[in-house]
Amino acid sequence: MGLLFYCYNYKRMGKFASNKPLVESVFAVLKDCGIPPRDTVRYEFDVISYYYSIALISIAEENRKEHVDFLRQLAHDFIEEDCRSIEVLHRNMLRLCKDYPDLLPIKEILDPAVKA
Repeated sequence: MGLLFYCYNYKRMGKFASNKPLVESVFAVLKDCGIPPRDTVRYEFDVISYYYSIALISIAEENRKEHVDFLRQLAHDFIEEDCRSIEVLHRNMLRLCKDYPDLLPIKEILDPAVKA
């Protein structure tokens, strides 16, 4: 099943999305985190928690513009760095943009990189 299994479960983060201190803390960590390293095992990078954190800020209403701007820049960074898990970020935006249309431009940024 791997990482792609987890993107189907992103909506479970909805119950946490209204917790302002939690969302702010997760967002602060994500801003420091950058993109996942190529070798997530070697660097002990918890990629599953990373993508759940992305889901949380993707659906949180608090600081919405700042979160979407961050996600847009993150998409560009994923492309620039040729991140191995770009498909996961794309799939998440694909699924989440149905309920959160402001994420659609982020999915569209990722489209060419995934289809290439």
